[in-house]
Amino acid sequence: MKKQTTREVLLSLVDKLEISKKLFLNQIRQDIKTYISTQSAKDSLTIMTKQIGAEAPSVSWEPRDGIAYATRFIPFLMGKDFREKGVNYAIDSMLTPGIAKIIGENFSHFYQEKEDIIKEYAIIYLYQEAKIIKSIAQVFIEDIPPNSMDKKEWEELLTGVIFGALSEKVEGFQLQIDGKVEKSFKYNSNNNQKLTEVTPLLMIKISNIMFDKIKTIIEQRMGIIISNLMTMPIFQKLIPQTVAAIIIGNLLEVIIIESGLSIGAMSAIVLVPIFIGVLIYEYQTFSKKLAAKISNSVYKELEQSFSKINLELVENIFESIFSQQGRILGKMLLEDRQLKKDIKELIILFASPEAG
Repeated sequence: MKKQTTREVLLSLVDKLEISKKLFLNQIRQDIKTYISTQSAKDSLTIMTKQIGAEAPSVSWEPRDGIAYATRFIPFLMGKDFREKGVNYAIDSMLTPGIAKIIGENFSHFYQEKEDIIKEYAIIYLYQEAKIIKSIAQVFIEDIPPNSMDKKEWEELLTGVIFGALSEKVEGFQLQIDGKVEKSFKYNSNNNQKLTEVTPLLMIKISNIMFDKIKTIIEQRMGIIISNLMTMPIFQKLIPQTVAAIIIGNLLEVIIIESGLSIGAMSAIVLVPIFIGVLIYEYQTFSKKLAAKISNSVYKELEQSFSKINLELVENIFESIFSQQGRILGKMLLEDRQLKKDIKELIILFASPEAG
């Protein structure tokens, strides 16, 4: 049977999230359309310039600023920075932050709704991640020395105990990858046999305590991470960049259709008054036209990149949950006095001559 990988766990989760894609993206489209439609034409056409590499605040420019506006707006439409007196300025639409925020808030809400299924996949992910499970066992060994037992044998035993605590629960999730759940690693079958024969009730007790603790730790970590989803790099950088490109494309389309001017003609100083005049003339309907176009473009862009975005998000979530979590999980598990007592009892039982 082919061994599953943690990446396949993530891809399986992404497939589950894909089921809700259409409903989710329709909501984003409607929210963006409403947002832009309620903006004035002035705000829809306002751009912001900020000196690159400087702490200075952004400066806003509106169509009524005439040539000063046009000489900045046209480079924006061409996807270029504006340069003045040897200084480079980045240019963005006033709409970009609002649209990016709508996308981020919708994803955050979406992940909060899906938290239970993400939590289950996090446990499957841990189940497949042998290194984390073995590092938990190492913490146990540091805290509860094996005494007369061989250290390697004790590590093997504890790894089996932790794996067993997850194994039964994971198989019961019915969230199997490719229709099956695969054991991520093997531990000594003789030890497994002795565990089954010598301590079945104790093993069940340990497994239940351990699983409940692991689940609680994952829930706590995940709740914090999902509530801060919008701080992830994808929402800080990639989404605003994508939104800006979409706004530029749709502004160009609307303006070119309505004015009949090419981007080259717009940049001609003698035609600037005509260009500005067209924008002012279109004020009454401009935001509504732009709202329909931008919201549809965002829908199409997110539809194509939905799986990619979700894969990046769940990778970041799981990495954040399990970053150095072997040691952290181990220490948190051993805070449970009953569990610690039971594991010490397990050592005695396992090391006794009857267990050999």
